[in-house]
Amino acid sequence: RLITGPRRIRHDVVEDRVAELLRQLHVQSVAAPLAGASASGVFPDRPGFEVLGLRVRIPPVVVDTNQLFRDVGYSSRRGVRTVLVNAANSGALRILCPRHVVDEIDEHSAKFSRLSKVSQQQFVDTWKHAYVPILHVVDPIPRSALTDPELDRVHELERQDPDDVPAALLALATRAVLLSE
Repeated sequence: RLITGPRRIRHDVVEDRVAELLRQLHVQSVAAPLAGASASGVFPDRPGFEVLGLRVRIPPVVVDTNQLFRDVGYSSRRGVRTVLVNAANSGALRILCPRHVVDEIDEHSAKFSRLSKVSQQQFVDTWKHAYVPILHVVDPIPRSALTDPELDRVHELERQDPDDVPAALLALATRAVLLSE
């Protein structure tokens, strides 16, 4: 059970309420214009969403190249915004990605469009108009920003999948959720 002050709230009630709020947010955001960074690189101040009347911080989510290209491909193929884009646009989450992810999407757009079964132009248009404006692109995170146990995890990841290290470093440093395989 969750305890909020003097009364108790059941988890299933909280989860149902959060799910309903996210559904409403998604429906509202589908028609809302994308709110990207200003010319000076400042993103709009978004309040996040409220859960049972309590403000919560906007959770950061780090995306790796594979997850991002799949999301762009789905959006391109269907001609709709995804939940990821709508949640970021509404302020329910903040999408962070290492700079190399953006570079990889740009560099490999022909390959990613083939894998997504859409034209390269469709893929690039969706990428540039629906994703680039809402991404918070972060320069490489220095390893000195991590604790020893976190560095141990990074070293293990380097042995298994070195391409994911920059995203993992960013997720660890920002305490974000990492969307990756």
